[in-house]
Amino acid sequence: MSELPKTVFVGAGVSGVAYYRCFLPAVALGANFAMWGHMPDRLAFAGGFGREPLRRSDLFDYDVVILQYADGKHWFQLVRELQDAGITVLYEIDDYVHNLHKAKGHEASRAFAPERLRRMELVMRATDGIIASTAYIARRYRSFNPRTWECGNGIDLPRYARPRPPRSGVTIGFAGGIGHKASLARWEAALRAVLRA
Repeated sequence: MSELPKTVFVGAGVSGVAYYRCFLPAVALGANFAMWGHMPDRLAFAGGFGREPLRRSDLFDYDVVILQYADGKHWFQLVRELQDAGITVLYEIDDYVHNLHKAKGHEASRAFAPERLRRMELVMRATDGIIASTAYIARRYRSFNPRTWECGNGIDLPRYARPRPPRSGVTIGFAGGIGHKASLARWEAALRAVLRA
């Protein structure tokens, strides 16, 4: 494998999607990681491996900056400044958020109002490409940026490789995000019946 350019993943706040789409890949690839949030008049950053906190100016020390769910004029301006400095900027997205308004039960549906979607599109169009979690999402966002790639969600394999104590019985678990709760609810009654039996 060729050496990875100096890369930082900038995840969307303290969220599950930032953990599995930005933090875990950063750890696995030996890249850096930060989190972003909005302040009233600027972007705010936190985190980073080896320095606390990561500052806006620190992003200019990288060859590749991967931004998750970035939206708005502050991000657009930063993307342009990074690109002018010769840095590749990629947009990371795990959901087809333009369809969430149809999923009334999805907890994040109201977080992606039309105005926010327009702000996200602005940044998507400005970046050097989009990394999406599925081929479907990559195809859908190709209209905003012709350079899209599918990078599927992975499993934190080192966590599962740890030795486990011997035990008897069956462990049933679920891993997913807020958009998966409806799927879990459909089989919850059957699972309860199995456990009772």
